[in-house]
Amino acid sequence: MTIHYVQIRDGAVVNRIVADGRLPAEWFTEGETWTETDEAQIGWSHDGRAFSPPPRQPDPEPEPAPVDPRDVKIADLEAAVSALKKANVLTDAMIAAEREVSVKPR
Repeated sequence: MTIHYVQIRDGAVVNRIVADGRLPAEWFTEGETWTETDEAQIGWSHDGRAFSPPPRQPDPEPEPAPVDPRDVKIADLEAAVSALKKANVLTDAMIAAEREVSVKPR
């Protein structure tokens, strides 16, 4: 007859085995317990009386949609055009200010 045992250390299941009968006495060390159970798995907790599965992990975030490289290039081009427009505005303003200075008599 096979028996399922779990090893409990600090309130957590750290090992699980299937044995043909009783476990050897040398397997029982201080601070650790071997207990017969059919349900508990590694990672479960044990409060001294009952086993509890670990908390359910949240579902992973969905993968972002793939980005079309053409969209990235368009966005980059739009940003560059915007920057050039700003630069041209500054250049026009600088040219206008320079004309104003050169036209004024000294």
